[in-house]
Amino acid sequence: MNVTSEIKSYIELKETCGALLLTGKWGCGKSYIMHQLADSLNGEDQYAVAIVSLFGVQSIEELDKKVKEAILYVRTINKSENDSSSKVSALIKNVKKLSSELSDVWQGFRGINAALSINLYDFFDIKSELLCFSKNGKTMVSKTLVLVFDDFERSKQDKTILLGTINNYCENKKIKTILIADENHIDEEAYKEFKEKVISHTIKIAANYSEIIQCIVRDYKETVVGYCAFLEKHQDTIKEIFGESKSDNLRTLKIWLTDFERVYKLWIELDLPLKDIDQVFYNFGAVMFEYKLAKCELDRYGLVEFKSNERAYKGVDIQPERTSDKYKRLSRYRSFAILEKWIVSGEWDEETVKINLCAPYRKIPIKDEYYFVQSDFWSMTQDKINKFLPLTLELAYKGDLSGDELINLIQRIKDLKKMGVTISSHIDYDRIYDGLSMRGEKIESGEIVEPERWKFIENPEELSPEAKRVYDELEMLQYKVSDSRSRKEYIAYLESPRIQFENHYVHRLAVFDDELYSLFVEKFKGNDNYKRLYLVDSLKVYLTELLRKPGTADISKTMCNLKKLSAWIRDRNLNERDGVRKYTYKVSEKKLTELIEVMMTTYEINITEKGV
Repeated sequence: MNVTSEIKSYIELKETCGALLLTGKWGCGKSYIMHQLADSLNGEDQYAVAIVSLFGVQSIEELDKKVKEAILYVRTINKSENDSSSKVSALIKNVKKLSSELSDVWQGFRGINAALSINLYDFFDIKSELLCFSKNGKTMVSKTLVLVFDDFERSKQDKTILLGTINNYCENKKIKTILIADENHIDEEAYKEFKEKVISHTIKIAANYSEIIQCIVRDYKETVVGYCAFLEKHQDTIKEIFGESKSDNLRTLKIWLTDFERVYKLWIELDLPLKDIDQVFYNFGAVMFEYKLAKCELDRYGLVEFKSNERAYKGVDIQPERTSDKYKRLSRYRSFAILEKWIVSGEWDEETVKINLCAPYRKIPIKDEYYFVQSDFWSMTQDKINKFLPLTLELAYKGDLSGDELINLIQRIKDLKKMGVTISSHIDYDRIYDGLSMRGEKIESGEIVEPERWKFIENPEELSPEAKRVYDELEMLQYKVSDSRSRKEYIAYLESPRIQFENHYVHRLAVFDDELYSLFVEKFKGNDNYKRLYLVDSLKVYLTELLRKPGTADISKTMCNLKKLSAWIRDRNLNERDGVRKYTYKVSEKKLTELIEVMMTTYEINITEKGV
């Protein structure tokens, strides 16, 4: 069955006897097919297809406004296209023209200021025939209106009430109406009974994904010259990943393609080998699908770990085994870790990405003093070890090695000794420790910025006691850096006017100290009732979902300030006369009590402990 032809047949029927339902699983291409057809029909002079998303719609009034907005847009779409201007600005650019030509809409209005009034939606009715700009963008023609309601199952409005409103367009206004929905996500029993009175035709999509992917690639609008040709060349890889993911979600596929365009741009700019980009493209798609399926996350080291019985690979340059049985060609390159982290956390640092992509290709010359920790391990020779290790040790003694470089130094010395390789240089771990302490002071003072750490030693218990002492201090420094970064972010949040805290991957707060307490109280006092509840909820996330157990002093300070906050809110509740605010304070105090109980259990705090 050709879905597009079936939809067109419904639209072309002269008699309107009910709505058309386009149904199928989420991500199967329902919306994509409809948008493609709408773009085609709106470019001609017979039909005006207005698409309305019902996502989150909570009232009929909101729906009515969205319908009228969509209709105003399709009336001006050809004018906008012929002006080569943004579709978003179509209404604004053409409202003066419409105010004189669309008398059924703008009766009594002649000036652009009046036409732009928010009350403009009150001055026209929704009819089956619309006066629109023709495809030449200059003259006006009458078009038959087609209303498309997308994301039906995602509306917050009662589905039977929604169907009743939609039925009004079909039955009373004689407008061709199309619903797009995944019925597997509509549980209301009344809907199943009532829909028979509204829906006259149903098309169930069993998507031809191969054909849809071809269309997505063909219609992709590139930002980087050459990217469309790249996608065309790598269609087999796209289909391969899509099939292996078993997600049937075209939205994720499109996110994969659009996000990778940024990687492609850097790959071309850096002149990296094109023979390798297919593997990076494949890896990127696999991690993207697993992330969208909530099957991978960042571990404590900031590396992506799949939620399965298999451990995420972290170690040498290339993983020889499959990370997941699903993806037959997945081979996780060390340099690819920076891209994995971007997918999962959303954190993009272009310079760091460039360095990581270039590293395997030796695109950046390595200075002699860094050779021992930055070169490929198997490129080492005895002569190079004798020449470069002393230079690197001097950097370590002065605190000039980053965390990753210091870990490489410790690990390589350990590996070389295990292999029986002669190391003629004396390794003074006490001096390395002192250098690391100096570096920590500079980081805390802001004199230097510590780069993101990616490496760790897998079996630190195998290190010598002197090397283990350095590694443990390095771990503590990493925690301090993360704590400091999180604290700065949280303070910026409490001092900002916004209320929602971006809950992407961050190191959580290690302590709720006196300064944070004071800022929190000011933020709480300065917001309305709903935002106060949201603010209290945010504490649970940022004080209980920690990557490590805080120190005893930090736990004690946090608990004391939480109890102090609870008492402060209780006092406001006792002195409050407004019923709604009083309820808000009561709920906030209850949430804080629950949070305190959770933390006491999580951190094994004895309720009789002094100071807690």
